[in-house]
Amino acid sequence: MTSQKRIVRSHPILDHFYNPRNALELAVYSVEGQASDPQEGVQTRLRLQIEDQRIVAISFRTRGCMTSVACASMLTELVNGQQLEYARHLEPETIATALGGVPPGKRYCCEIAIGALRNALAAWSATNPSAVTSQSRSPSAPIT
Repeated sequence: MTSQKRIVRSHPILDHFYNPRNALELAVYSVEGQASDPQEGVQTRLRLQIEDQRIVAISFRTRGCMTSVACASMLTELVNGQQLEYARHLEPETIATALGGVPPGKRYCCEIAIGALRNALAAWSATNPSAVTSQSRSPSAPIT
């Protein structure tokens, strides 16, 4: 008799997989960032439109499992409309918490999404050094 390993996924993961947010790639964007884990076969690309130190539009393209798509989708919701300083301080745990948790062994999906964001922000900073500022507000509090 063989045993099957059942992975239970939270409802938000299913929702973001079947109804991904911001999955259409932006045609006009300020910067792009990518991250991948070749061993897991996951690759994420983010495109950001940045104006006045704020992410005014974001899109993603992910190849990988259900959780990796959900993580990238949730990330776009977390940072869309936010100041760059807020986005710079996001951690993989923020995505996992927003999704109601991720399956055991799938934390790397959150890390890849954050890696793509950090790579995009680093590319932005490299091409816009005068636009990089440090703000005094707490980076963990989104601007509404």
